Amino acid sequence: MAGGGRSSSRSGAFRGGKDTSHAPIPKLNSKATFYLEANGSGLSLDSAAKGPVTLTITPPGAVAVPANFPSTVNLTDGWASFVTTFTRAGYYRIKAEGPNGSVGRQTVDVGVHANTLPTP
Repeated sequence: MAGGGRSSSRSGAFRGGKDTSHAPIPKLNSKATFYLEANGSGLSLDSAAKGPVTLTITPPGAVAVPANFPSTVNLTDGWASFVTTFTRAGYYRIKAEGPNGSVGRQTVDVGVHANTLPTP
């Protein structure tokens, strides 16, 4: 997920961890950890970025926001993380708005395609 939206020198990115370049593929009723990275120019880590990040989530129609989805996290040294659990299948759109106008978005596929479903 590359950041986008507002004009700024920073963008946000969702990561699977500090050493990977992809967001997790959550499974139903299991905790999923999301890492946020503040990017400077050239999409490199901006380790000086710090402060609150506002999180919003748009669930699929007729599905409630996950009960444990946080509304904010704190960015430290360019990184933040949060954990949530999805109890219904569908596409969820997560938006992170952080310090200095940085914005990141991620669409999360929870149990929609065969390759995202848990194995029996």
